[in-house]
Amino acid sequence: MKLTLNSSVTYIFSILVFIIGISLTIGYSYLLFHIIAEFFSIIIAGVIFVLTWNSRDKPDNVLSTRSMNQIHVFHF
Repeated sequence: MKLTLNSSVTYIFSILVFIIGISLTIGYSYLLFHIIAEFFSIIIAGVIFVLTWNSRDKPDNVLSTRSMNQIHVFHF
């Protein structure tokens, strides 16, 4: 998939809106921020599971799964 300038700007704008929204929730309610962060963590774990499940035929599956989980752990 080739990224165009328009799709790159949209992607960056979406990330900025998400970061600003998360930052505003910290001031409003820490519980709300924590719930959103936990949902984000669950989504990442689900994506890692789906990628692992769909690549189970590959011989380097164990190494790639381990590295994806490490990246997720070190992200937080």
